[in-house]
Amino acid sequence: MSTNFYFKFGSESIRVTSKFGQIVYMNKNSCVFNTEEDYHIGKRSNSALHCEPCNINWDPYLGETNESHSNKCPGCGVRSKHPVLLFRWARFPFYVMGILMSFADVNVVRDEYGKSYTGRGFIRELKGCPVHRTDMVGQKFS
Repeated sequence: MSTNFYFKFGSESIRVTSKFGQIVYMNKNSCVFNTEEDYHIGKRSNSALHCEPCNINWDPYLGETNESHSNKCPGCGVRSKHPVLLFRWARFPFYVMGILMSFADVNVVRDEYGKSYTGRGFIRELKGCPVHRTDMVGQKFS
Protein backbone atom coordinates (compact mmCIF):
# COMPACT_ATOMS: atom_id res chain seq x y z
CA MET A 1 0.00 0.00 0.00
CA SER A 2 1.35 3.42 -0.87
CA THR A 3 0.82 6.63 1.10
CA ASN A 4 1.13 10.29 0.07
CA PHE A 5 2.32 12.83 2.64
CA TYR A 6 1.54 16.56 2.77
CA PHE A 7 2.43 19.55 4.90
CA LYS A 8 -0.45 20.24 7.25
CA PHE A 9 -1.11 23.98 7.38
CA GLY A 10 -4.31 25.54 8.60
CA SER A 11 -5.22 29.18 8.34
CA GLU A 12 -2.36 30.07 10.67
CA SER A 13 1.08 30.84 9.34
CA ILE A 14 4.00 28.67 10.33
CA ARG A 15 7.22 30.53 11.07
CA VAL A 16 10.41 28.89 9.83
CA THR A 17 13.85 30.28 10.69
CA SER A 18 16.67 28.98 8.55
CA LYS A 19 20.15 28.33 9.90
CA PHE A 20 21.17 31.59 8.21
CA GLY A 21 18.60 33.53 10.24
CA GLN A 22 16.05 34.00 7.46
CA ILE A 23 12.46 33.94 8.69
CA VAL A 24 9.77 32.59 6.37
CA TYR A 25 6.07 32.54 7.15
CA MET A 26 4.27 29.78 5.31
CA ASN A 27 0.59 29.15 4.77
CA LYS A 28 -1.65 28.43 1.82
CA ASN A 29 -1.87 32.15 1.00
CA SER A 30 1.88 32.79 1.06
CA CYS A 31 4.27 32.77 -1.85
CA VAL A 32 5.92 29.61 -0.53
CA PHE A 33 2.83 27.43 -1.06
CA ASN A 34 0.55 28.59 -3.85
CA THR A 35 -1.48 25.47 -4.60
CA GLU A 36 -2.50 22.22 -2.94
CA GLU A 37 0.21 20.44 -4.97
CA ASP A 38 2.80 22.62 -3.25
CA TYR A 39 1.92 20.90 0.03
CA HIS A 40 2.90 17.46 -1.32
CA ILE A 41 6.05 16.10 0.37
CA GLY A 42 6.22 12.73 -1.33
CA LYS A 43 4.98 9.18 -1.52
CA ARG A 44 5.97 6.04 0.38
CA SER A 45 5.46 2.68 -1.32
CA ASN A 46 6.79 -0.85 -1.04
CA SER A 47 8.12 -0.97 -4.58
CA ALA A 48 11.84 -1.30 -3.79
CA LEU A 49 13.60 -4.65 -3.34
CA HIS A 50 16.16 -6.11 -0.92
CA CYS A 51 18.88 -8.70 -1.61
CA GLU A 52 19.70 -10.84 1.45
CA PRO A 53 23.12 -12.10 0.26
CA CYS A 54 24.37 -8.60 -0.69
CA ASN A 55 22.37 -6.76 1.99
CA ILE A 56 21.47 -3.96 -0.45
CA ASN A 57 18.22 -2.27 -1.42
CA TRP A 58 17.35 -0.97 -4.87
CA ASP A 59 14.52 0.33 -7.01
CA PRO A 60 13.84 -2.25 -9.72
CA TYR A 61 12.36 0.38 -12.06
CA LEU A 62 15.37 2.70 -12.02
CA GLY A 63 17.00 2.62 -15.43
CA GLU A 64 15.49 -0.71 -16.44
CA THR A 65 13.93 -1.16 -19.86
CA ASN A 66 13.49 -4.94 -19.80
CA GLU A 67 10.97 -5.85 -17.08
CA SER A 68 12.21 -9.45 -16.92
CA HIS A 69 15.48 -8.20 -15.40
CA SER A 70 13.99 -5.54 -13.13
CA ASN A 71 13.97 -7.72 -10.02
CA LYS A 72 17.60 -8.90 -10.34
CA CYS A 73 20.03 -7.63 -7.71
CA PRO A 74 22.51 -5.16 -9.25
CA GLY A 75 25.23 -6.71 -7.06
CA CYS A 76 24.90 -10.46 -7.58
CA GLY A 77 22.16 -10.87 -10.19
CA VAL A 78 19.93 -12.99 -7.95
CA ARG A 79 16.20 -12.37 -8.32
CA SER A 80 14.62 -10.87 -5.21
CA LYS A 81 11.10 -11.25 -3.86
CA HIS A 82 11.71 -9.17 -0.69
CA PRO A 83 9.93 -5.79 -1.02
CA VAL A 84 11.12 -2.84 1.08
CA LEU A 85 9.84 0.72 1.40
CA LEU A 86 10.74 3.41 -1.09
CA PHE A 87 10.13 7.14 -0.56
CA ARG A 88 9.76 9.26 -3.69
CA TRP A 89 10.26 12.96 -2.91
CA ALA A 90 8.02 15.69 -4.38
CA ARG A 91 10.10 18.46 -2.70
CA PHE A 92 13.83 18.72 -2.17
CA PRO A 93 14.68 16.64 0.93
CA PHE A 94 16.84 19.35 2.52
CA TYR A 95 13.95 21.83 2.24
CA VAL A 96 11.50 19.39 3.85
CA MET A 97 13.95 18.36 6.57
CA GLY A 98 14.48 22.02 7.53
CA ILE A 99 10.76 22.43 8.14
CA LEU A 100 10.48 19.10 9.97
CA MET A 101 13.37 19.93 12.30
CA SER A 102 11.97 23.42 12.94
CA PHE A 103 8.67 21.84 14.01
CA ALA A 104 9.92 18.70 15.73
CA ASP A 105 7.06 18.64 18.26
CA VAL A 106 4.29 20.16 16.13
CA ASN A 107 1.84 18.21 13.96
CA VAL A 108 3.06 19.61 10.67
CA VAL A 109 2.57 16.61 8.35
CA ARG A 110 -0.52 14.61 7.41
CA ASP A 111 -0.95 11.57 5.22
CA GLU A 112 -3.68 11.03 2.65
CA TYR A 113 -5.64 8.98 5.19
CA GLY A 114 -5.77 11.83 7.74
CA LYS A 115 -3.08 10.67 10.18
CA SER A 116 -0.96 13.54 11.60
CA TYR A 117 2.77 13.47 12.32
CA THR A 118 5.06 15.78 14.24
CA GLY A 119 8.26 16.79 12.48
CA ARG A 120 10.19 14.29 14.59
CA GLY A 121 7.58 11.57 14.01
CA PHE A 122 7.72 12.00 10.25
CA ILE A 123 11.53 11.84 10.28
CA ARG A 124 11.13 8.46 12.04
CA GLU A 125 8.76 7.38 9.25
CA LEU A 126 11.38 8.37 6.66
CA LYS A 127 14.05 6.33 8.43
CA GLY A 128 11.89 3.26 7.78
CA CYS A 129 12.34 3.76 4.02
CA PRO A 130 15.74 2.42 2.96
CA VAL A 131 15.38 3.64 -0.65
CA HIS A 132 14.84 7.33 -1.51
CA ARG A 133 14.37 8.83 -4.98
CA THR A 134 14.40 12.50 -5.98
CA ASP A 135 13.63 12.11 -9.70
CA MET A 136 10.08 13.47 -9.22
CA VAL A 137 11.02 16.64 -7.30
CA GLY A 138 8.99 19.54 -8.65
CA GLN A 139 6.61 17.33 -10.64
CA LYS A 140 2.98 16.56 -9.89
CA PHE A 141 2.33 12.92 -9.00
CA SER A 142 0.22 10.94 -6.58
